[in-house]
Amino acid sequence: GPLQTSQQELFQIWLNLPSREKMTRPRVQLLGPGKVEENVYSDLFGDVSSLEIPTVNPTPGVTVKVIGGGYSGATSKVKTATDVTLLHVFLNKEASRPHVRWEMDEVPATHNAFFYVREGRVRVNCEDGEEGKEINAHELCLLERNNGRYHIEIEAVSDKADLLFFAGEPIMEPIATYGSMVMNTEREIIKAYNDYEKGDFGRAWEQSLDDSSWKDHVRKHRPRGYD
Repeated sequence: GPLQTSQQELFQIWLNLPSREKMTRPRVQLLGPGKVEENVYSDLFGDVSSLEIPTVNPTPGVTVKVIGGGYSGATSKVKTATDVTLLHVFLNKEASRPHVRWEMDEVPATHNAFFYVREGRVRVNCEDGEEGKEINAHELCLLERNNGRYHIEIEAVSDKADLLFFAGEPIMEPIATYGSMVMNTEREIIKAYNDYEKGDFGRAWEQSLDDSSWKDHVRKHRPRGYD
């Protein structure tokens, strides 16, 4: 039959791990409401539960979902290997508040920071008196320190806008990449792909499998090294 459309959006965000963490066991963390009906690998990786996403309203017209790290006294329950902040910021103007601005001054000077506009248009204000720069939907803005510190002001230009804000401490280690693998050396990349080809990560499955057949497949082809 015809393909069915969906209003869902997917953001695949890759966080690099320090070398000491790269060979640790996988961990699944689910965000938002709902429950896990069946976890076929609970004996290997433990139970999986849904984590509530804290929400903060720092000023009228501004809503911030704290997905990772902390903001304005709220802390996410998501565990990360390094100090990372991930926020989903919503700006909503109304007739009674034509100027809606989000200010962020909690980013350590040692971190890198950027944001991606998912919807709408925003303006990044400058401290030195220069005119702010407008950032449109689907554009990414790298943020710079001013006098060794961050003071970030983002104002809604469109009536509604939302953005994903990221900040994190650089790991400062060598990076080797190939395809979906990110390691520290080329030798580690080769080993990772050899492990994948041997089935150490589990076996791929046909996308046409129904739920029951898929569960049978993953039970049969368990990741190696965890039995």
